[in-house]
Parts: sequence; structure tokens; C-alpha cells
Amino acid sequence: MPLAFLAFAALALPAADQKFDPSENYGKSADQVVAMGFQNWYDFFIDKAEGETTLSMSAANYSFGCALSDVNDKRLKSLPAKRAQLIDSMRPHMVKFRDQGVMVGMGLSGGGSLWTVVGAATLMSVEETVEYLIKHDEKKPKSRTQAEVWAVLVKVEKKIEASKTEIDEAGEYTGLNYAKTLGSYKDMRFEFAEALKIISQFQSAQERGRILAEFYDAAETAEAAEY
Repeated sequence: MPLAFLAFAALALPAADQKFDPSENYGKSADQVVAMGFQNWYDFFIDKAEGETTLSMSAANYSFGCALSDVNDKRLKSLPAKRAQLIDSMRPHMVKFRDQGVMVGMGLSGGGSLWTVVGAATLMSVEETVEYLIKHDEKKPKSRTQAEVWAVLVKVEKKIEASKTEIDEAGEYTGLNYAKTLGSYKDMRFEFAEALKIISQFQSAQERGRILAEFYDAAETAEAAEY
């Protein structure tokens, strides 16, 4: 199976820095992968990889995100320049927020291989939001409010403060400590505050709610409630 994803599996490479490469994806183009839809692509990839492992699941998630990012880049070119620029400007904030959320979640939960799979889905989740903003093809788009996102972030901060000893003790396995985990949390707050300046420029309340839902989901990941 493709081995280029080993670097990402270690969460060493920012999600937004990677591009889709057909040679690493069994000859499939980005357009072909997106046309398959995630579940069909996932099944195809896992079959080629001869089974579900942390690496193969992570690679399938990440490959789809890269493919969707490339396809969305082309779609954005068909939009008015100002609209395309507005949507594109949201991407780095959503990616950084979710990336840091994964780091916080790892620190709070004590780590584990599942976080590699979760982290590998960052770009896919962000690009699904971008796709919605371009196509409006979700029948019932998710929606959250700014207050709901902040509420989860407050819970995350309290959880970090209450788990200082546990976070430091797990550092041997996660490579994180209390200071690093708290630093990632502060980065999340910063990225969200910056993103709000852009979100306010979207005239559609439905679009604002959908973007905020992406931040909400990422904040819940940071809370590590399900892991």
C-alpha cells in the first residue's frame, strides 16, 4: 500500500500542505475519487490495502480529503472571484482549528492509535464544508451557533485544567504535556476568533450555521468525549 502517508500518520504534516497524487492512490484521479463518494472510496482503498489497519484507514480518510480539496479548487474557479476568495479564506482557520483540536484530544485522552485515524479525517471534514459552500447540496445542513462553539471550548479548558496530572503522566505515550495541550487549546481559541471575522461576511444565516457546525464538531473532538 502507499507509504507516503506514514508521515501524516505520525501527525507530522499539516493537513493543508498536501496535494492529491494519483500514483499514491492506485491510479485514481482526484475527480474519480470524489465521484466515487467517500464510502465507496474507503471500501476500494481498504480492499487494495488488504484490510483495515490504523495506517490504511488513515490513508483512505486523508486521500479523500486531498482529492476533495483538489476538486474544490477547480470548483472555486467557476465562482465570482470575491465569493471564491471568501470561501477559500475559511480553509486555513478550519484546518488549524481541527488540527489543534486533535492535539488537545490526544492530550486529554492519553493518546491511542485511533487519533491517527481521526486526525487523518481533518481535511475531509473541512473540504466537505467548503463543498457545501460551493454547491449547497446538503438537504439538511448541520447548523450551530457561535455561543454553542464557545460553550464547548469552555468545557475543554476546564477539562484540561482538571486533568493536568493525567496529561503529564500520559506524555510518555502522547509526546504531549499539560503546557503543550494548553497551548494547542489557546491556538484553537485564536483560530476561532479569527474565523469569526470571516464568518460574519457570509450573508446567508444557513451558511454561517454550517461553518460554525464544523467548528463545533472539531471542538467536541478536542473534548475527547467519545475517545
